[in-house]
Amino acid sequence: GNNKMAISDEVYRVNVDGGYYNFKLYKAIHDKGISHNQFMRDTETAYTVMRRYARGIIQRIDVVLIAKWCKYLDCEFVDIVEYCKE
Repeated sequence: GNNKMAISDEVYRVNVDGGYYNFKLYKAIHDKGISHNQFMRDTETAYTVMRRYARGIIQRIDVVLIAKWCKYLDCEFVDIVEYCKE
């Protein structure tokens, strides 16, 4: 079945065993009032990487990359990737 679902334009849910992940990178960027282009430029992030993380189209989580984004956005890990138990 389809394990990915758009909660909104900014939050994407990915179902996994025992719960789900909410991928909230777009929301975190939007909440800071910056554009995707500015985010990509300032953090040296490729569009494809930003989009994959925003939509949860990833197999592994790069904690170093997310730490860089958290520092730039002045937010917490959970503001970008949130795990919820069922």
